[in-house]
Amino acid sequence: MQKVHSVLRLLPVLLLFASPAGFAQDMVKLTLLDNGSNVAGYYCPQKLVLSATKPTQLRVAPPLRSPRFGVLVGANAGTGARSYIVVLDEPANGTPMLYVDSNGDGDLTNDQAGMWNLANYGTGLSEGYGSGWVDIGPTGATARVRIGMYRFDPKDTDRAAYASTLFYYADYARTGTIKIGSDSYQVLLYDELTALDFRGNGVALLIDLNHDGVYTTAREKILAAQAFNIGGATREVRGLSAIGDSLQLAPSTQTVAAMVPPPDLRVGRPALGFTAPDIDGVAVTFPKDFAGKIVMLDFWATWCGPCMSEVPGLAALYAKYKGKGFEVLGISLDQAGSEKPGSDMRGVMKDKGMLWRQICDGKEWDAALAQLYLVDSIPHAFLVDGDTGTIIANGDVLRGTSLATTVETALRKKGKT
Repeated sequence: MQKVHSVLRLLPVLLLFASPAGFAQDMVKLTLLDNGSNVAGYYCPQKLVLSATKPTQLRVAPPLRSPRFGVLVGANAGTGARSYIVVLDEPANGTPMLYVDSNGDGDLTNDQAGMWNLANYGTGLSEGYGSGWVDIGPTGATARVRIGMYRFDPKDTDRAAYASTLFYYADYARTGTIKIGSDSYQVLLYDELTALDFRGNGVALLIDLNHDGVYTTAREKILAAQAFNIGGATREVRGLSAIGDSLQLAPSTQTVAAMVPPPDLRVGRPALGFTAPDIDGVAVTFPKDFAGKIVMLDFWATWCGPCMSEVPGLAALYAKYKGKGFEVLGISLDQAGSEKPGSDMRGVMKDKGMLWRQICDGKEWDAALAQLYLVDSIPHAFLVDGDTGTIIANGDVLRGTSLATTVETALRKKGKT
């Protein structure tokens, strides 16, 4: 579960010119990405209310059987700004279809085809998800960008308030490289509030400060309208256009704190060591206490559905390899009091066979170790060599059916099986 929800590196052309104020500015060309939310590592869903009322601006449409209509308007709608008709056709017996008026002309027959799929969840419920395309920017200088969309089943009584809601988010971003001093940094310009205009106040600038190919929002994200400081050099973004195809990076006279790079927690890098009491009050020194073993550092919580779905597989693996070189150290993001005897968390641990040590300081997302590791989504795990402190694996290979394969491979390499 996300606290909020592979980076393609494309090198742009850098041009140097003088600004009207006399400061040297870098003109940075930015390349459009269709999978911007994946690269950013999160998205911010917006709400579009659907109704049976046909919009007045809809002039031409394909045959529709059971349509619901909405009109998508960017947050920065100004002079000449477009609106985009969205139609979700959901016949009782037939294939649902998504139509988006990509060019904003009121004609749904001359647009790039939308995509819509169904996925089952719960009992007899189906979530719809897909994407459509819209043209942003002024006439003659537009860019076509992808909008992700999804909708809960209108029959879902637990989400009755969203029966007429289509959620949408920007699935597009711009990428490029900026240079500060002698170092270069990959950046991502992300229209996170789906303003459909890169000049909006909600447009984020993500900077890969530690060059690990991943954007860590806790340390590497600012708003594009803010000045930022890297290594004592303060810069600000100027000259953004509606389509975000370039930016000007200029020296700033503002005083802001320097950005602190996040730790590099890629495979092969050292894990972050710590000493903390477990829920029984016994100190744990990580990874020193796990010498001679491999240990899985597992961030989780009882309130996290995806976390609990992983527990049976992890418990079975622990039972099989405990005493044979495999250990688990849980870091719970549960609330205050969860560490006490008789708590709900203790009950879950007993019922689910979670027999490994746990650390819980009761601060949920603000847990000290979650802050140390910059955890902003769970489940989140790292497999670490207890002798060297090196990260062996992280991410999806420590979930589902991949978990056992990853752990067994690591045990073999360490001569434990």
